[in-house]
Amino acid sequence: MFKLINKWICKLAKWVLSKNAPPGEHLAYINDEEAHYLKKRGGAGVEWNDTGIKSYFIHKKKHRKKIGRWFKKNVIKPTVKFFKKIGSGVANAVGSLFGGTFGMPDMGSVSNAQASNDGILLNKAGTLHNIPVVYGQRKVGGTVVFLDTEGSRNEKLYVAMALCEGEIEGYDKIFIDGVDWNDSRFTNYRNIERFEGDPDQIAKGPLTELSTWTSNHRLRGLAYLGCKFTMPEIKSQDDADKNPWGGVPQLQAVIRGKKIASAATAGASDYATETAAATTTSSNPADIILDYLRNPVYGRGLSNDRIQFSSFASARQTYDTTVTYADGGQGKLFTMNAVIDTGDSVMNNLKKMLVQCRSGLPYIQGKFHLKPLDSGSTTSPVDPTPTEVFHIEEQHITDGVEIIDPGTRNQANQVRVSYIDPNAAGGNSDWSMNEVIYPEVGSARDLEMLAEDGNKRITKEYNLEFITNPSQAGYHAKLMCENERKVKTLSVSCTAELHFVEIGDIVKMTYAPLGINGNFYRVMAMEITQNYEIELTLREHQPGVYGFGTNNVYYGVRKQRQYVGDTQRVTRYVYNHDTDRYEPVEHVLDSSLPTFPNTDIPVANIQPTDFAITATTLLSKQDSPTNPIQTNTFTVHIEDYLVDALNDIYIAKYNPLTQEYEARTKIIPGIHRTASETYQVNVPFEMDGSTHTFVVIGIVQGLKIYKSVSFSFVSFATIIRPIIQGP
Repeated sequence: MFKLINKWICKLAKWVLSKNAPPGEHLAYINDEEAHYLKKRGGAGVEWNDTGIKSYFIHKKKHRKKIGRWFKKNVIKPTVKFFKKIGSGVANAVGSLFGGTFGMPDMGSVSNAQASNDGILLNKAGTLHNIPVVYGQRKVGGTVVFLDTEGSRNEKLYVAMALCEGEIEGYDKIFIDGVDWNDSRFTNYRNIERFEGDPDQIAKGPLTELSTWTSNHRLRGLAYLGCKFTMPEIKSQDDADKNPWGGVPQLQAVIRGKKIASAATAGASDYATETAAATTTSSNPADIILDYLRNPVYGRGLSNDRIQFSSFASARQTYDTTVTYADGGQGKLFTMNAVIDTGDSVMNNLKKMLVQCRSGLPYIQGKFHLKPLDSGSTTSPVDPTPTEVFHIEEQHITDGVEIIDPGTRNQANQVRVSYIDPNAAGGNSDWSMNEVIYPEVGSARDLEMLAEDGNKRITKEYNLEFITNPSQAGYHAKLMCENERKVKTLSVSCTAELHFVEIGDIVKMTYAPLGINGNFYRVMAMEITQNYEIELTLREHQPGVYGFGTNNVYYGVRKQRQYVGDTQRVTRYVYNHDTDRYEPVEHVLDSSLPTFPNTDIPVANIQPTDFAITATTLLSKQDSPTNPIQTNTFTVHIEDYLVDALNDIYIAKYNPLTQEYEARTKIIPGIHRTASETYQVNVPFEMDGSTHTFVVIGIVQGLKIYKSVSFSFVSFATIIRPIIQGP
């Protein structure tokens, strides 16, 4: 043990001497000036071992507090002071994982996540909006930074749409008003030049037709679209029908984001040189976090000497581990395709990145280390057999073990994770929010956890806005749920033998007084005390949950399939513009599809009366010639267990023409709940004096559909004659 202590003290003394040695000199010898320097700081100046070299660090007990105070003042405080420039609450004396014991950053609610993603896809105008940074592949809208018109009829519209920081790798798709820009309707009516944000890009394309857009208008370093849209001259109804524009076109682009250096080779040169040489973007979290830490414009601007590059290279390999996804295909353990809000703090953006690759960023000996929080195995991050770096036994513990958290404070029995789904609309580059749930409602694991928690549903929701893979989102949900259940957090003071342990390492502990027998723990924080003891914060580690399994995960379906199924053949009428008549159109039936609504019951004890419309109250009437409608407040009874089981809940109205119930208004439990098992929602419908029939429709997994008992009543009749157009 003393050999280890001696080795550690020598290393520390060597660092202090080298730091204060004359220029060009390292630890070659201890001269009189250095000896005086150390003695002033409490050094004993006596022989420590049989080498004959005097120790100026620790020997006499009375000097320990002096040295401790010096160490705190000259080593710890500068470290913490530097780190506070990045953000508070991250480093203790030696360091801690980013976010303490893996605390969550400000991830926002699921409803805010939807609003945030909608904002990413929208077009904005003005110069006061933050320009985002895109890593990997994402669909984005943009900010209109220039707009002008030309032509005798002002028929030519010129737009400069800034998308993100450059230089990006390239463009995959462009959409105009939600339609692919190569659609024939835009032929001859649009001209769009794509700019990647090269620092030396020049002005070119349709905008240069304007006298107000000169060769100096280069928008260097910004990825943007330079557009010209032409309004056709309208002389006939046919011209009007072919006009593709209904206003200022809304633009979106699927892009391959900012070119960044690979963490596998980064650090050999300065940031600017390595970024200029980069040829591709990356979805590897190590590459992304490293770029954000080093970038001086939108990131932290750290110099190379503040980063432990080898840890980022190692983490990069971990994230690239091949796993099997829910659909049977194979892919990487973790990827991120991120749109970074440059208006948010550097600290919060970094925390979001770390949470979404389940990693820590400890600050150790003056450098940032990237540490994936995986199973702890040396062979694979998903292998359930960890390799501990140290086995803590009673002889290593100096002052007992304290239980900080018994492991029940934050546990949930259901975790819902929202993520960005590129294929939410069936492969149509929708890039909208989707959801996974762990465990699947009614599964064996779900029932087991409910029983452990007294049959009380405890749900947590997380927004992982940089995740675009459903299997990865499901893996996150599983770990977020299982890693919070019955996981104790301990504080323990140990001998200096543990000085080499690093934040994020896995240790084993045997401590009979608390019944701990070879349990695994992850080091979450570490501090060196004035008495040269090592204080550790340890969190119980469950390596068995890290297997990349897809069992017990419900994967949401963004777009509901509409069925006709094997119902009786009916006739409906559709307006034909060519003949100016309503003509009959028959349903195409497919007996292989279920009848709508499907009567399969996903939960054994569910009954239609468990959710039903119980009353309606007239809210308003709008008696107009063209659109007479009334709006009623529907009071709906929904059993609590159904709120957990259902993915979507709608008020649906029966359409006698199609003989189908059609969704009118979605019920959002978190918004429309007014009392226990009671919800109120406003529903508009036709004011025509006829009987209207409504049901509550519940949808599970987008395919399993069931309905409540029906509710019918007669609407008010309009007293205003409709406007008759044409002869």
